[in-house]
Amino acid sequence: MYVKVWKYQSLMTLESLTSRTIFLGETVGYVRILNLGQFFGLGSETRKTSTHVPNPYGIEAGNPAEIPSGFEEQWMLNVHAIDTRGAEDKLGCTECRCDLYNITVDEYGRPLRPDYKGGLLCCYDHTQCKVKHGFEAVRRALYLRYTVTWVDMDRSVLPVKIYIFDITDSWKRSRSSTGIIAEHECKVEYDIESCDATGMGDDGCIDTRRISLDMPFGGYLIYGVAHQHSGGTGSALYREVLKCRTSTLHFY
Repeated sequence: MYVKVWKYQSLMTLESLTSRTIFLGETVGYVRILNLGQFFGLGSETRKTSTHVPNPYGIEAGNPAEIPSGFEEQWMLNVHAIDTRGAEDKLGCTECRCDLYNITVDEYGRPLRPDYKGGLLCCYDHTQCKVKHGFEAVRRALYLRYTVTWVDMDRSVLPVKIYIFDITDSWKRSRSSTGIIAEHECKVEYDIESCDATGMGDDGCIDTRRISLDMPFGGYLIYGVAHQHSGGTGSALYREVLKCRTSTLHFY
């Protein structure tokens, strides 16, 4: 079993005798929640990376000032797990290649674009990756336990805001730019050409991406971590003066 992603999502709910209204709590970063449904989460290749926000800071939950009248804040803890037993191509399965899942529409029945080769749109709930001929898996039950710890909010705890940055962000600095969310377009996923297509040898076959963003407000960086998957070698966040503020390495 390959656990591809784990995440925490804040939900705001309003219930009545006849209906239930839910909307997602949002981060304050540049990535719209509709593009990336998470409040805080990591890819599995960031295993062994600390996820603890250092004292005296904390991620705030249940602040009445941020909860609409009549609503209740709830949490959704979720994982994206892929069964790789007997898989014909385990790496391809964990990369969610559409041909291995025999998927041509997303989970809502909408056709995928012709150039979409793989990603989250092809390995949603109840999809099955291609297995070797004659393989029969034994049904088994899996359980997951979360251990949640918290402290009561008081003046000794300084609340932090969560920002999500995306390496696919197409924003470009200009004189008229304000750096606000409306100017940013984040794809979340992107394709990397194979070494054969680029004509590069094993030593040079490394795809490097960089983005530079302006923050239109002040503040302090308390904690940072990258959301990484198989094939990645690491990620780093720098200030404008090229001083490394935080980095995340892979563990396989």
